[in-house]
Amino acid sequence: MNNHQILVAAGLVAISAGTATAQEKPALKAQKDWSWGGHLSGGYAFEGQEGGELEAAVSIQYKDWARLNLIPVNVVFYEDEDSPFYNDTFSNGQSRCRDSRNGQFADDSECAPAADYRAGAEALVLLNQNFGLGGGVLVGDEAMPFASAGVEFGKYFGLYVRGGDDYAAAQFRIIF
Repeated sequence: MNNHQILVAAGLVAISAGTATAQEKPALKAQKDWSWGGHLSGGYAFEGQEGGELEAAVSIQYKDWARLNLIPVNVVFYEDEDSPFYNDTFSNGQSRCRDSRNGQFADDSECAPAADYRAGAEALVLLNQNFGLGGGVLVGDEAMPFASAGVEFGKYFGLYVRGGDDYAAAQFRIIF
């Protein structure tokens, strides 16, 4: 090989290396645009009956403005008003579970709060990096679509509200 051929070969190698490097940079940048996280929340829920709501979610976030929450666990605990069982408190301060149909004592688990288990998804647009608007759906016995809005305090805490036809909730979230 003469000097001219060596220079041309070196130039082609440099151009191809530069092209490969240029192609890798956007791919690396795209990976940095996406992040994983999640939240744990607790609060109040109304779904025909009032109760306490607990939720765990995994989040996929795009930059600082879009988040998708995948919700494998959403549980509402409430007192079942249709249940024939109730806690009867005696004059000595003790209480026992009773069946209102026959007055018989019942197992304490019959008077425990009822629980509705659901899963779902929520999509949010984050405005000003601390206010979110969106919506989603929870699916249990039936599908419950909802709109949501919330404010986040720093990176780790937030207050969110949700509302739909037969569902409303207020949640305190710990974001990670």
